[in-house]
Amino acid sequence: MTLLDMIEIYNAKTGNELDYIDSIFNDIILDSRLDKHTLVGVLLDRCGAMHCIYETTATFKYFSDNFFKKYEWNIKKLVNTVEAEYNPLVNKKLTWTETTDIEQNLDTDEDRSKQNTGTQGAIYSENETNTISAMNSSTYEPDNKRDISGSNTRTDNLNESINASKDENLTWDETDVHTEEGIINTAYQDLIEKERKQAQFNVYNWIADKYAKELFLLVY
Repeated sequence: MTLLDMIEIYNAKTGNELDYIDSIFNDIILDSRLDKHTLVGVLLDRCGAMHCIYETTATFKYFSDNFFKKYEWNIKKLVNTVEAEYNPLVNKKLTWTETTDIEQNLDTDEDRSKQNTGTQGAIYSENETNTISAMNSSTYEPDNKRDISGSNTRTDNLNESINASKDENLTWDETDVHTEEGIINTAYQDLIEKERKQAQFNVYNWIADKYAKELFLLVY
């Protein structure tokens, strides 16, 4: 039974239109960057007239869906390489990093001294005399006398001394990243030829070739 026959029988069993050729591929897992309708067209073109290994629609659909599960990672990687942006005339890219260790020491000493001396004093003197007279006399005679004298002195001495030191170590790294691109022992013509081969690669054709080898009888 060919693939086209398998699809027609599958549509009849599932109630789809007989010419709904995408139906058997509805459940396949495919990278979102690929177009499923385009892939189905490539598969039918490559395998439509080929005889399936499995004779029932249920068995064929199971292994068809399983094919895309099995090669999901491979297909994703292939699509990544197709979309990769690069300079086709450069085959060398070197990157290296230079790191410089810097250390700085800060050592500060501070020594301050202050001395204040002050004297405050006072000298005072006080004289007091009391007089008295007799009852029948108009002359006053000294009765008692008090003399007070003294002094008050205060001396203040203030000494202030400040000693301080500060020792600080600072360490940091300075990093420079360098990149160098170019060509190593390869002619531009060789790189161009490899780029032409890369341009001829097609993910859809790769999938169709794998699909044909695993699910169909190859008769040459």
